[in-house]
Amino acid sequence: MFEGAGIHAEVPYSPAIVEYPFSFELTIKGTGDAQFVPVGGETEVTITSPWKTPSFIGAFLPADRTISDTGFSAVWNVSSFGRNYPQVWREGDVTFSALNDSAFGVRFVDGVDLYTQMFRSIKYAVLFILITFILFFLFEVLQKVRVHPIQYLLIGSALALFYLLLLSLAEQIGFLYAYVLATGMITLLITSYSASVLKQKAGVLLVGMKLILLYGYLYFVLQMEEYALLFGALLLFALLASVMFLTRTIDWFSMAKPEQEK
Repeated sequence: MFEGAGIHAEVPYSPAIVEYPFSFELTIKGTGDAQFVPVGGETEVTITSPWKTPSFIGAFLPADRTISDTGFSAVWNVSSFGRNYPQVWREGDVTFSALNDSAFGVRFVDGVDLYTQMFRSIKYAVLFILITFILFFLFEVLQKVRVHPIQYLLIGSALALFYLLLLSLAEQIGFLYAYVLATGMITLLITSYSASVLKQKAGVLLVGMKLILLYGYLYFVLQMEEYALLFGALLLFALLASVMFLTRTIDWFSMAKPEQEK
């Protein structure tokens, strides 16, 4: 009898017996995956589950599978010719490792949960800080508004604080409400501070709208799984194109010259 994880039972073998019918029910909690070993001449396994994010693992992939918002179903058909041990063997001829190597099944992968969303949102932290700095830099270049490095530092600190607020609030009230609340707090903080830095209502409104649009777009991207990278890249393209368009007529060489040389 083989030892290892799983359910095992001894079956008295007899050449006269063709089939060994059996059935049993299991109630499983906290199981990360379900795997099967194809010891039959023809092994057919059908799994139907309400789990929405399966990952098919092992030596054999399903012959047919369907994944939807209501769950998944998968069917495996495995022949004895696809494994590296015989149909009948004596004790000691086949190791547990050989059997385990032929196992197949499904892993129940967590979808986009709280901490996954947090991890993915933090990846955009540097990008969001850079975008905001570029916006204030454009005010300096186009509107002749002076922004001190300390003011850049304070604004960047406020943007970084968003992720700490999001995590701490999400653990208490859920990700959606925490995201809305953290976005509102940081947007209000930065726009209020911008009123003193920029000293113009249009600029303050532009900063507030930019933050709301950015965080709204980020939430949209965080909910996606397959297209998150695509929409993140499209955001970068749109922002870079906007900066290039707004600064297309600026003579950067003349800006670098001392005042007395202009």
